[in-house]
Amino acid sequence: MTKRIKMVCWVLALTFLVSFPSMGICKDAKLVVISTHEVGSMAYVFTSGIAEGVEQITGIKTRVLPSGTTVSKMMPLRNREAQLLVETGGSGWFAERGLGDFATLDWGPQPLQMSWRGQNLFVGAYTRGDSGIKKFSDLKGKRVPQVPGYPAINRHIKSMLAYAGLTFDDVKVRKFASHSAAAKAVTAGKLDMYVFGTTGSLPMETAASPHGIYWIPFDLNNKEGLKRREEIVPWVGVGPVNRYAGKKGGDPSFIGLVLPYCYFCYDNLDEDITYEYARGIWEGYGIYKDKSADLPYWDHKVAVDPNGAFYPYHRGTVKFLKEKKVWTVELDQYQEQQISKQTARMELWKKFVETAKEKKLKSGSEEFKSAWWETLKNADLLI
Repeated sequence: MTKRIKMVCWVLALTFLVSFPSMGICKDAKLVVISTHEVGSMAYVFTSGIAEGVEQITGIKTRVLPSGTTVSKMMPLRNREAQLLVETGGSGWFAERGLGDFATLDWGPQPLQMSWRGQNLFVGAYTRGDSGIKKFSDLKGKRVPQVPGYPAINRHIKSMLAYAGLTFDDVKVRKFASHSAAAKAVTAGKLDMYVFGTTGSLPMETAASPHGIYWIPFDLNNKEGLKRREEIVPWVGVGPVNRYAGKKGGDPSFIGLVLPYCYFCYDNLDEDITYEYARGIWEGYGIYKDKSADLPYWDHKVAVDPNGAFYPYHRGTVKFLKEKKVWTVELDQYQEQQISKQTARMELWKKFVETAKEKKLKSGSEEFKSAWWETLKNADLLI
């Protein structure tokens, strides 16, 4: 690129950034904006840590936009104020399929793709250590949260109650404005349980309090309960959790939830952006891996592990992984399947919207949400 062309490119980029701060139109853009969880969350910590490695390798600077709900995290991505979204595989599942709070005419299925498949996330339900709650059935009559705009968390809680044969009618529902607000309420004794990544800073605060922390386990022998749970949250499995707030030497694992963290983007994001950021994450591992307790688990192996992830990779990431010679025939098959299903969901949504109008289903109503869920389920497109 000549000096004259490069100068014109930077002028155009700066002009565009006045309106859209995150969207450099030059292929050698040096700023990437990432929408992620709130300050204090494990996601905010590792997003910031990874950004340091990416900058040292590629020169790309990262601006992190923290937010408290899945919907509010998606807004900057959809409005082109951010290029990437760091989110759990569960929350991404709702947005990509247009379920929960995304089952509205304003949203619907979103063409999200993985710009990077990150570490496995351990998630669990916790309470204060002196609460007396030891099993999910002990939640009957207790204060249980709901966070508007956070469908994955809300559904996790619903599934945990179902596992114990309970519903929201059996508990005292308390609404909170954000993920962190609900977590802090547990520590303060204003709420009896919440669901969080097991190494998050807010459960750490609960563990460090005079009350301590207790993670409520699933019982793998409770087959009927696990089946009820899975019907409500089919995107995540159960398994042993060996990293969690409050763990001391010799403490055993407990059975919790296991799903991936991902960097998401829209399918139309510039290939060069995802390629370069993927290169930064891969080659910067040695720089960022010791910056938090979770970052050692963002190694090269998990990047090509599609287990628990139900989204296609972005083409820029595919290009990079092929260059690293870690892309396999199995991943080709996975990619083809996921793109086909994503396309089918988008087409099915168009038909569903027409049917919903004929039936006078109000956008975003429980009837509308339930009908769309069943439509995807009947078409074998939930997973």
